[in-house]
Amino acid sequence: MKNYICNNTEYFFGNGYIAVPVLIESLPKTLEVNGKILFLKSSFHVSLVCVKDIVSQYGTAAEQRVIDLLCNFVSENKISFTNYKDEVRYAVDEETGRETLIVMSDVSNIDEFFKRLNKELGFNIEVPPTHITLYTLQPDKGIGLNTSSDIEEKSTILTEEIPEEIKNLFV
Repeated sequence: MKNYICNNTEYFFGNGYIAVPVLIESLPKTLEVNGKILFLKSSFHVSLVCVKDIVSQYGTAAEQRVIDLLCNFVSENKISFTNYKDEVRYAVDEETGRETLIVMSDVSNIDEFFKRLNKELGFNIEVPPTHITLYTLQPDKGIGLNTSSDIEEKSTILTEEIPEEIKNLFV
């Protein structure tokens, strides 16, 4: 069960992230990429804010402050998934052994939210590289790709290796 916030079912907070659900249908349950069988995630979302990273940097009081600021912001400026980018990536976390297939995405008002977050709370947090994890090597175990350096260091763009099932839907 998702822990919805902001008095609606558009935003939820769980596992240290604020996210927005995304509906994706018609994907195969498994997919072979780089010689490995990956499993379709049971549900999809775009992470908007990695609150656990903010808490580790700014303290536990930051969690509720971030949630409150987001809820206030979205009452006037909806933050939502808008479309898939033409960029499919394969990510590997060497520390955990996790591997995932992601599609980069656009999210409305995310830049504006982070400007307000940084200004009003005195933070210096980068706008995250918004994406949707589609498949995982370990069932439903994603990788925290919260910064542009995470994306750069832990993932590579798939080009000709993109499976047909994914090309048809996202590229």
